[in-house]
Amino acid sequence: MKSTENAQLVCKMKSTFKGEEIMQKIVLAIGIGGFIGAISRYGMSIALGSIIPSPFSIWFVNMIGCFLLLFFIHWKKSFPKWIRIGIATGIIGAFTTFSTFIVDFILYWNQGEWLLGSIYFLITIIGAGIASYVGYLLAQKVNSKQQVAQHKL
Repeated sequence: MKSTENAQLVCKMKSTFKGEEIMQKIVLAIGIGGFIGAISRYGMSIALGSIIPSPFSIWFVNMIGCFLLLFFIHWKKSFPKWIRIGIATGIIGAFTTFSTFIVDFILYWNQGEWLLGSIYFLITIIGAGIASYVGYLLAQKVNSKQQVAQHKL
């Protein structure tokens, strides 16, 4: 192997390693951030649950998440990419996925895609309601079958 080919191979190996190192940092930041966000959501839901009735405590958590994600995305402070992703996707994403939904909706509107944004908004809300209701019905059905099976024993 010629020395120039050797040097090119070494440079390629270094850039590949650097890319893998950054990816490892991103994955680790998302994992740690996800843990922090999920625990924060749980803790806040419990704390607020004693003050505010249930659906409104969750609504409050979602509103905080929306505020935090949009603030963080538009905050001009510079952070390394892996920290930005760890905070936005990990911490805030685990704190509330509702905030991500709203960010997508706002992106459509900011790009002039009002119709698409409105359709996305409506089908998400309606779809979530339908999926939730179907999940509820299925759980009721499974629960009643389990009760019947227990009575037969």
